[in-house]
Amino acid sequence: MSYDSTALRTLPADFGDHRELKDPLYTFVCITGAGVIAAANTVAEKQQMLDAFQGGDTLLLAWHGQYKTDMFSLPIERAREWFKKPKRKAA
Repeated sequence: MSYDSTALRTLPADFGDHRELKDPLYTFVCITGAGVIAAANTVAEKQQMLDAFQGGDTLLLAWHGQYKTDMFSLPIERAREWFKKPKRKAA
């Protein structure tokens, strides 16, 4: 199964502070190649979703604004980059 998300908005290249994506106001929605739909609100759920993402899946971002919810196509590479765990500095 294949989904076309090109009609959705994409996040601008200069999207603000990526830490905002960890806020529950930003919901990740994944539609798998098999047609299964899942939503993630917490940081742990979002990380699990990113870890389970496979080719053929579609990742969307829902932002719950004051008056409406905006949907964005979320490139998996950007989402994974934003969720990388910071490396600890050697003492």
